[in-house]
Amino acid sequence: MAAGSVDWGATPTDPEAISALLEKVVAVRGADSRFVLDELARLNRTRFGGALDLRRVGMFGQSAGGFTAAQTMHDDRRFLAGIDMDGEMDYVGGREPDGTHLSGVAPDGLDRPLLLMGSEGSGDYRQQPSWAAFWAAFWANTRGWKADV
Repeated sequence: MAAGSVDWGATPTDPEAISALLEKVVAVRGADSRFVLDELARLNRTRFGGALDLRRVGMFGQSAGGFTAAQTMHDDRRFLAGIDMDGEMDYVGGREPDGTHLSGVAPDGLDRPLLLMGSEGSGDYRQQPSWAAFWAAFWANTRGWKADV
């Protein structure tokens, strides 16, 4: 290995290892999002003189970022709205989605708005197996506004 380079290890190929890695990635991204919001609140008190309205924060993302937006809303009530653009909603680990590795936001739902936005053939919940399983659970368990486009 060259000096200064990072050994990230071998890419996992086992479906369970990939699922575990995906769960970790979403958890780390969610923690990063919460950290940024915490830091904005700190800076708002000190440097920005209260100019930021952090009572009205939304989050959106594409692909894994969309997955992260939905899960972060689930985990932190400060995120009041979200958009998932083409993001799968389960930790499938290289296997065909079957609804058994859904994110926590699916069975718990949300009481705040979430928009699923997909492109035809890739993110459309009617054609994407992970969205079909997620949407069925999410739709049944969500008390907030929801839509798909």
